[in-house]
Amino acid sequence: MPEQTCLHNWHQAPSHDHQTGLHILNLIDHWQGPTAAVIACFKCQVPGIIWMQAWSGQHNELRIFSMALLQNKTVQVFMENQDRAFCDLSRRTRELEALLASAELCHLLFELDITTGEMTKTLACNDLSKISYCPWQEDLPNQAYWQRRFAS
Repeated sequence: MPEQTCLHNWHQAPSHDHQTGLHILNLIDHWQGPTAAVIACFKCQVPGIIWMQAWSGQHNELRIFSMALLQNKTVQVFMENQDRAFCDLSRRTRELEALLASAELCHLLFELDITTGEMTKTLACNDLSKISYCPWQEDLPNQAYWQRRFAS
């Protein structure tokens, strides 16, 4: 049973002996660091999905992610299906769509410095209409909005 007080931080106290924070189970997409991934919390083992909503910094090292929690069984099925070879080339996309459809509403928004691994800021998911699950190559439609929200 997950611990009720767990904050699901990216890194609480990074250490090789006692790992904490969120870790990546399946990297869905990346560009010089994660842009979308299935993750789990080291502390309570709750799985989730993170999806980049915006980026900033001189080298796009600051990334704003939404995080939605997932059920363990859903993640298990998704991971098993990702390991299979598909004849249908659209199957992987449909598997991801099913995973996103099964995710809970946004749990948290956070800014991550991918050069240090530090979660620099967090924000409650008050405006769900501005959360996008588009691939970054297609556009980040609300990037300016999230940049402003995290700057204030």
